[in-house]
Amino acid sequence: GGRGDYLPTSSVNAYEAPGANLSADAAGSQIYVGNLPFSTTAQDLIDLFRSCGNILRAEHLEMGGRSKGSGIVRFDNADEAERAIAKFHGYMYGGRPLDVHLDKFA
Repeated sequence: GGRGDYLPTSSVNAYEAPGANLSADAAGSQIYVGNLPFSTTAQDLIDLFRSCGNILRAEHLEMGGRSKGSGIVRFDNADEAERAIAKFHGYMYGGRPLDVHLDKFA
């Protein structure tokens, strides 16, 4: 954890795969995605990153009901997370270059 105060306020902003074991250690398998358009949804994150691997969790982060312009995506394993970073860091999305790196809070 480490982000307990950033709880999603609606299901549009968070997705968890059915039956996903989210209690397992996420270290290395979760990425942080920054510089997102504020209108981004969890489904947008899934659509963007699904080519990199099996997504267990996706969340567009909010604080006080306002978009932070960032999100997290958790994959099955570290290889998939590394693939996503290699493919999408600096990728132009919604006219903005994405900032994608391992989530140090996972």
